[in-house]
Amino acid sequence: MISFSWDSFIVLCFIGASVYGFILPKNKIAVICLAAYVASAIAQVWSQTVFQFITARGGALGSWTGNLSLFSVSVILFIGFIALLVTRGGLTADEQRSGVYGPFIMTAVGFFTAGLVISSLMTLMPEVLRANLLSTSKTAVLVWKYHIWWIVLPPLVIITTSFFRKL
Repeated sequence: MISFSWDSFIVLCFIGASVYGFILPKNKIAVICLAAYVASAIAQVWSQTVFQFITARGGALGSWTGNLSLFSVSVILFIGFIALLVTRGGLTADEQRSGVYGPFIMTAVGFFTAGLVISSLMTLMPEVLRANLLSTSKTAVLVWKYHIWWIVLPPLVIITTSFFRKL
Protein backbone atom coordinates (compact mmCIF):
# COMPACT_ATOMS: atom_id res chain seq x y z
CA MET A 1 0.00 0.00 0.00
CA ILE A 2 1.30 3.46 -0.92
CA SER A 3 1.58 5.87 2.00
CA PHE A 4 1.30 9.53 1.11
CA SER A 5 2.92 11.82 3.67
CA TRP A 6 3.37 15.56 4.02
CA ASP A 7 6.99 15.10 2.94
CA SER A 8 5.94 13.56 -0.37
CA PHE A 9 3.28 16.24 -0.90
CA ILE A 10 5.78 19.06 -0.31
CA VAL A 11 8.40 17.42 -2.54
CA LEU A 12 5.78 16.99 -5.30
CA CYS A 13 4.90 20.69 -5.00
CA PHE A 14 8.56 21.64 -5.43
CA ILE A 15 8.97 19.30 -8.40
CA GLY A 16 5.75 20.51 -10.02
CA ALA A 17 6.69 24.18 -9.61
CA SER A 18 10.19 23.52 -10.96
CA VAL A 19 8.81 21.79 -14.05
CA TYR A 20 6.27 24.59 -14.43
CA GLY A 21 9.10 27.13 -14.25
CA PHE A 22 11.06 25.24 -16.89
CA ILE A 23 8.10 25.07 -19.28
CA LEU A 24 6.63 28.53 -18.83
CA PRO A 25 8.13 31.70 -20.25
CA LYS A 26 9.78 34.08 -17.80
CA ASN A 27 6.87 36.52 -17.75
CA LYS A 28 4.39 33.88 -16.52
CA ILE A 29 6.50 32.56 -13.66
CA ALA A 30 7.33 36.14 -12.60
CA VAL A 31 3.62 36.99 -12.50
CA ILE A 32 2.91 33.87 -10.39
CA CYS A 33 5.70 34.89 -8.03
CA LEU A 34 4.34 38.44 -7.71
CA ALA A 35 0.80 37.11 -7.23
CA ALA A 36 2.04 34.92 -4.35
CA TYR A 37 3.41 38.00 -2.54
CA VAL A 38 0.21 39.99 -3.03
CA ALA A 39 -2.01 37.05 -2.06
CA SER A 40 0.05 36.44 1.07
CA ALA A 41 -0.37 40.06 2.17
CA ILE A 42 -4.12 40.00 1.44
CA ALA A 43 -4.62 36.70 3.29
CA GLN A 44 -2.73 37.94 6.34
CA VAL A 45 -4.64 41.23 6.51
CA TRP A 46 -8.17 40.17 5.47
CA SER A 47 -8.54 36.64 6.86
CA GLN A 48 -9.79 37.65 10.29
CA THR A 49 -12.29 40.15 8.88
CA VAL A 50 -13.65 37.73 6.28
CA PHE A 51 -13.84 34.94 8.86
CA GLN A 52 -15.79 37.16 11.27
CA PHE A 53 -18.11 38.26 8.46
CA ILE A 54 -18.84 34.67 7.43
CA THR A 55 -19.34 33.36 10.96
CA ALA A 56 -21.60 36.30 11.89
CA ARG A 57 -23.84 35.49 8.93
CA GLY A 58 -23.45 31.72 9.17
CA GLY A 59 -27.14 30.89 9.03
CA ALA A 60 -27.76 33.06 6.00
CA LEU A 61 -24.82 31.56 4.08
CA GLY A 62 -25.64 27.92 4.74
CA SER A 63 -24.51 25.05 6.92
CA TRP A 64 -21.04 24.81 5.39
CA THR A 65 -19.93 27.84 7.43
CA GLY A 66 -20.04 25.79 10.64
CA ASN A 67 -16.98 23.81 9.55
CA LEU A 68 -15.00 26.88 8.51
CA SER A 69 -11.86 27.90 10.40
CA LEU A 70 -9.69 30.99 10.23
CA PHE A 71 -6.99 28.92 8.54
CA SER A 72 -9.34 27.63 5.84
CA VAL A 73 -10.49 31.20 5.12
CA SER A 74 -6.82 32.25 4.91
CA VAL A 75 -6.00 29.43 2.47
CA ILE A 76 -9.04 30.20 0.32
CA LEU A 77 -8.10 33.89 0.17
CA PHE A 78 -4.45 33.07 -0.55
CA ILE A 79 -5.07 30.55 -3.33
CA GLY A 80 -8.05 32.49 -4.67
CA PHE A 81 -6.11 35.71 -5.05
CA ILE A 82 -3.17 33.93 -6.68
CA ALA A 83 -5.58 32.42 -9.21
CA LEU A 84 -7.37 35.73 -9.80
CA LEU A 85 -4.18 37.74 -10.18
CA VAL A 86 -2.59 35.22 -12.54
CA THR A 87 -5.66 34.75 -14.74
CA ARG A 88 -7.48 38.08 -14.52
CA GLY A 89 -5.04 40.54 -12.94
CA GLY A 90 -3.62 41.93 -16.14
CA LEU A 91 -0.12 41.62 -14.70
CA THR A 92 2.68 41.28 -17.20
CA ALA A 93 6.43 41.00 -17.10
CA ASP A 94 9.25 41.15 -19.60
CA GLU A 95 8.56 38.44 -22.17
CA GLN A 96 12.17 38.01 -23.16
CA ARG A 97 13.49 34.49 -22.60
CA SER A 98 16.78 34.23 -24.33
CA GLY A 99 19.96 32.33 -23.82
CA VAL A 100 20.80 28.78 -22.98
CA TYR A 101 20.38 29.13 -19.22
CA GLY A 102 16.99 30.89 -19.27
CA PRO A 103 14.88 27.75 -18.76
CA PHE A 104 17.14 26.56 -15.94
CA ILE A 105 17.02 29.92 -14.18
CA MET A 106 13.23 29.90 -14.42
CA THR A 107 13.25 26.34 -13.04
CA ALA A 108 15.08 27.74 -10.00
CA VAL A 109 12.57 30.60 -9.75
CA GLY A 110 9.73 28.06 -9.92
CA PHE A 111 11.40 26.04 -7.16
CA PHE A 112 11.83 29.15 -4.98
CA THR A 113 8.25 30.23 -5.67
CA ALA A 114 7.04 26.84 -4.44
CA GLY A 115 9.01 27.45 -1.26
CA LEU A 116 7.43 30.89 -0.99
CA VAL A 117 3.91 29.52 -1.38
CA ILE A 118 4.41 26.61 1.05
CA SER A 119 6.10 28.75 3.69
CA SER A 120 3.41 31.42 3.29
CA LEU A 121 0.74 28.78 3.88
CA MET A 122 2.66 27.64 6.95
CA THR A 123 2.70 31.23 8.21
CA LEU A 124 -1.09 31.34 7.96
CA MET A 125 -1.45 28.13 10.00
CA PRO A 126 -2.42 28.25 13.65
CA GLU A 127 0.59 27.56 15.89
CA VAL A 128 -0.76 24.16 17.03
CA LEU A 129 -1.35 22.96 13.47
CA ARG A 130 2.08 24.18 12.34
CA ALA A 131 3.76 22.45 15.32
CA ASN A 132 1.95 19.22 14.41
CA LEU A 133 3.08 19.51 10.78
CA LEU A 134 6.66 20.24 11.81
CA SER A 135 6.68 17.22 14.14
CA THR A 136 5.59 14.88 11.33
CA SER A 137 7.48 16.25 8.31
CA LYS A 138 11.22 16.72 7.91
CA THR A 139 10.67 18.60 4.64
CA ALA A 140 8.26 21.02 6.32
CA VAL A 141 10.93 21.69 8.95
CA LEU A 142 13.37 22.67 6.18
CA VAL A 143 10.80 24.88 4.49
CA TRP A 144 9.96 26.61 7.77
CA LYS A 145 13.61 26.91 8.85
CA TYR A 146 14.45 28.86 5.70
CA HIS A 147 11.20 30.85 5.54
CA ILE A 148 13.00 34.18 5.13
CA TRP A 149 15.00 32.82 2.17
CA TRP A 150 11.84 31.70 0.37
CA ILE A 151 10.64 35.30 0.61
CA VAL A 152 13.90 36.81 -0.64
CA LEU A 153 15.17 34.36 -3.27
CA PRO A 154 12.52 34.51 -6.05
CA PRO A 155 12.76 38.26 -6.71
CA LEU A 156 16.50 38.23 -6.06
CA VAL A 157 17.04 35.62 -8.78
CA ILE A 158 14.72 37.44 -11.21
CA ILE A 159 16.42 40.79 -10.60
CA THR A 160 19.95 39.38 -10.69
CA THR A 161 19.38 37.50 -13.93
CA SER A 162 17.82 40.57 -15.54
CA PHE A 163 21.30 42.12 -15.52
CA PHE A 164 22.54 39.22 -17.61
CA ARG A 165 19.98 39.16 -20.45
CA LYS A 166 22.01 36.72 -22.54
CA LEU A 167 21.87 33.95 -19.92
